[in-house]
Amino acid sequence: MNPARTLPRDPSAAAPGGRYAVLDLMRGLAALAVLLFHMNYMLGTETHVVARGYLAVNFFFILSGFVIAANYHASVRPALSWNDFLSARIARLWPLFLLSTLIGFVAVTMKATRDFGFLDAPNVFYALAFNSLMLPSFVQSYGVDRLFYFNAASWSIFFELAVNLVFIAGLRRLSLKPLLALAAGFAVLLTVAARANGSLDGGLTAATFHVGSLRVLFGFTAGMAVYLYAARFPRQAGGPATTAAVAGLCLAFFADGNWVSDSVLAVAVFPLLVLIGARGSLRGAWRRVGGWLGDISYSVYLLQTPAMLFVSWAFKLAVGRKIAEFAPYSGVAFVIALLGVSYLCWRFFELPARNYLRRRLTSPAPPPSRGRLGGGWGPHADGAGASPLPHPHPIPPLEGEGEAAVGTYGRNTR
Repeated sequence: MNPARTLPRDPSAAAPGGRYAVLDLMRGLAALAVLLFHMNYMLGTETHVVARGYLAVNFFFILSGFVIAANYHASVRPALSWNDFLSARIARLWPLFLLSTLIGFVAVTMKATRDFGFLDAPNVFYALAFNSLMLPSFVQSYGVDRLFYFNAASWSIFFELAVNLVFIAGLRRLSLKPLLALAAGFAVLLTVAARANGSLDGGLTAATFHVGSLRVLFGFTAGMAVYLYAARFPRQAGGPATTAAVAGLCLAFFADGNWVSDSVLAVAVFPLLVLIGARGSLRGAWRRVGGWLGDISYSVYLLQTPAMLFVSWAFKLAVGRKIAEFAPYSGVAFVIALLGVSYLCWRFFELPARNYLRRRLTSPAPPPSRGRLGGGWGPHADGAGASPLPHPHPIPPLEGEGEAAVGTYGRNTR
C-alpha cells in the first residue's frame, strides 16, 4: 500500500474534518500533567504531584510531528509555499504566545521588583523585546539563566517554530525510511544528553539548550514517521488498546524515575502511544471531554505559569498572606479557574486572533486534501484534528492546517 495514503475516514474515529479524538484527549491530559507538575506549592506538597510532567513536552513534540505531517507532508500537499506554511504557523502560535508573555511580564516584574528591591530595566526590556517575537533571550535578567524569562513554558513553542522551519526547508519531502533513520540518530543523541543532564527536563535555560534541541528534533521526526506508518492501516474502533494507551500516558507522567526511564518513555513508549491513539476512536461523552480538553490545551499550557505568578502576587498584595497557606484548596480553585479561563481564551481570543492573522497573511487556501486533520505542541504544536504544540509545544507544544502546536492546536492542536 502507498505509505503516504492518509488514514481512512471512520465516522466513529474522527469528527468532520478528520479530527483524531483519542489524540485530542491525550493532548489535553498531557497539558494537565504539565499544570499539576508546577502546582506543588499551591497543593501543599513538598514534591511534584506529577513527578514527570515535564515529559509531556516530549509527547507534544511527537504529536506536532504527526499532525504537521498529516497536513503538510509532500505526499499530502505537494505544492506548499514558505509564506503560506509559516504564516499559518505564526497565526496559530504567536497570538497566545504574545498575550502570555505580556501577562508574565507584568507579574514577573512586579514580583522581582518586590523581591530584589529594584527593576533590572535594561535586561528585562531586552528580554521582553526578544521574547515577544518568539525568540530566546540569552541576557540574564536578575542573574537568572532563563531563555524566556516571563513564561517558562514558552521555550518549547520557540523550538516548535524552529523545527517548522526545518520541516518546510526539506524535512516534509522525506519518506518513511529516511525519517526513521533520522529519528534513530536523534534518539541516540537524546539518550546521551539525558544521561549527562540526569533527566530530559531541559530546554528552558542556555545551559540546557542542546537538550531542548534534541527533544524537538527526535520528537518531531518520530511523529512524522508515526504518521507515515499509520497511514498504511485503517483506523479501528476504541477498545482495550485505546484505553491502555490513555492510561499508560497518565502513568508515565506520575511514575518517578531517572534518565534511563525518561529516555525509554520519550524514545519508545510515547511514539507507540501516539500510533495507538491515531488508530483508535472515542464516542459519546469521552469524545466531547477529549475534544474540549484538546481545544483548551494550548491555553492551559501557556497561561499556567504567568497566571500562577500573577495570582500569587495579587493574593499576597490583597490578603497579606501567601496563597500557599491555603493549600490544597487554593490549588484546586486555581485549576478549576484556569480551565474556565483557558476555555474563554480559546473561544474569544485564540480563534479570532488566529483567523484574523491567517486571513491577513496567507493566500486563499486550497480545498482540504485527504490528509488534512480537522480544526486544529503543544506545550507545544498542532491539534489532533488539525494542529504547538504543540507544540504543542511548546507545549506547547494538535490541530489542523496551521493550527498545530504542542498542546497548540486550533480545534485540535506542539
